[in-house]
Amino acid sequence: MSTSQQWYFYSPDGLATVSHHGTEPTTLVRAAGRLVAQHDNGQATFFSTDFQGSVLQLTGRDVSFALRYSVYGHDTDKASASMLRFTGQRKDPFTEEYLLGNGYRGYSTVLMRLNAPDSLSPFGVGGLNAYCYCGDDPVNKVDPTGHVGLPPNSFLTGGVFTKRWGLRAAASYVVGQKAPALKTLSVKKALADIDPHLRARVKNMEKNKSWQLRDVQRLENASISLQGKTNRFELAHRYYEADNNFIEAEAALKTKNEIVLIKQWVDRKLAKTREMIERRELFDALPFSPVGGKMLKVRRDG
Repeated sequence: MSTSQQWYFYSPDGLATVSHHGTEPTTLVRAAGRLVAQHDNGQATFFSTDFQGSVLQLTGRDVSFALRYSVYGHDTDKASASMLRFTGQRKDPFTEEYLLGNGYRGYSTVLMRLNAPDSLSPFGVGGLNAYCYCGDDPVNKVDPTGHVGLPPNSFLTGGVFTKRWGLRAAASYVVGQKAPALKTLSVKKALADIDPHLRARVKNMEKNKSWQLRDVQRLENASISLQGKTNRFELAHRYYEADNNFIEAEAALKTKNEIVLIKQWVDRKLAKTREMIERRELFDALPFSPVGGKMLKVRRDG
């Protein structure tokens, strides 16, 4: 894979595509926020990951090997075909650092610290040590943003819901229990990271009665994605509650409930779309005359 000139494209879940000059792009496949496979040079390589998202095993047509890490993520393998490694982050081939937060700060697994101070330190949630990784707790936390370590089971790597969780927590840190509630999140904004055109498509198909099977698939995908986010925020709520960090726990719980409302909207539209498609199929199967619209004489059982 050439490293002379590359372009990196990110989704809300992290690195999605790497374009190489003169060769096919490398595509990373995820499901419910978890890394599944890497498509490179016409071949697919499948990943096995741990609960932190670290790549442990690669399996492909011409490759199969394991990766091992220290507690702080150091590994000695330099020939790995895996673009992502520790906690599912990309390791820069030149500096051998993990560029967290889409390049915000570099993390060195050799030094076990970040290479630049956190803008949220020392008086914010970044803590007194502006250079430490995950609050010196890399076993129980991950840091996809380069700011504050998150519980690994949450895999919260961006998107509108993570931002709203952060806004709720920040407001509570500053104002306390009297912090104002956020404005109601619209369905359009909530689905922007999942399927940005889904809301408009639902509105159009209801107006024109143009329900299609592909709409069922889109709604199903959105429902599955929202369920995954609901589970992650539930885990985040439990983690912070057990850690006696009630501000973060409450913010995570409110965000989870917000996702549940959006998912209920999607599920209602999904049920209606399925029903209308079934009705149309039933109507098409009935023996009506294509000319006069009269029902043919057929035997009716019972």
